[in-house]
Amino acid sequence: MSNQNPYSSSEPTSGNDEAPVFVLASWQHRVAAFSIDVAAVLIVAFSGALLTGGHGFLYFLTRMAALGLVVWMTIEQGKTGASPGKKLMRMKV
Repeated sequence: MSNQNPYSSSEPTSGNDEAPVFVLASWQHRVAAFSIDVAAVLIVAFSGALLTGGHGFLYFLTRMAALGLVVWMTIEQGKTGASPGKKLMRMKV
């Protein structure tokens, strides 16, 4: 039985098999992306309070919409590697 890796190439390599280099985002870009995401949720959450005075069914609906937005942003982050704020700042995890 051979101990060779079945996934390795049998051809010799040129010796230039370096991993790709990624540039990390600065903390300013990270804070800006986070602020964009938080601002979107806060706008949705507080719009109901401003329209209804903090009472009623519309207030409840806007709070549920804000929660739905957080869930959607989390799913989007997992699927694409970037939340809406990160997309605007051209960042990716």
